[in-house]
Amino acid sequence: MRVLPVVAIVVGLSAGAARARSAVAQTPAATHIPSLAKYGKWALLAGSIGFNLQALHEHHIADDTFAQLTDLCTAAEHSRCLTDETGVYLDPVAEGIYQSSLRSDRRARLWLVAGETILLGSAAIFVWELSRPNGPDPNIPFTPRVGMIGDRTTLGIAIAF
Repeated sequence: MRVLPVVAIVVGLSAGAARARSAVAQTPAATHIPSLAKYGKWALLAGSIGFNLQALHEHHIADDTFAQLTDLCTAAEHSRCLTDETGVYLDPVAEGIYQSSLRSDRRARLWLVAGETILLGSAAIFVWELSRPNGPDPNIPFTPRVGMIGDRTTLGIAIAF
């Protein structure tokens, strides 16, 4: 479900950049892409992978901790898993295990949000770089033109002098 807003943003950014591309294509300064963007997008992508792997690790720790609580509750001493009216375990050991599981879940959520945010930044730089005009290739003496007029397709060439 979270992927749809990201896809909508990326499509919107690339469509807006494509419109601006034709107007900026004539200036040679517009074709320069800073090396920070060229290599920074890869660093952000690697950081996002690392953060998401850390989120996965914390999630496994939370699952293992909660499995300890489940084992404690299915043991012969079921009275250790009774809770009061607020949901707090009466046994301090069971409550400690439960709180540890909650802490690991919160850390996993934070790592995941950070990883997704960094991934969004990396994707934005990828789209920005792809939308930058490359400029006309000096080795091509003419540019083919294809257009639509009504239901007819027109073909032609543009020769630069």
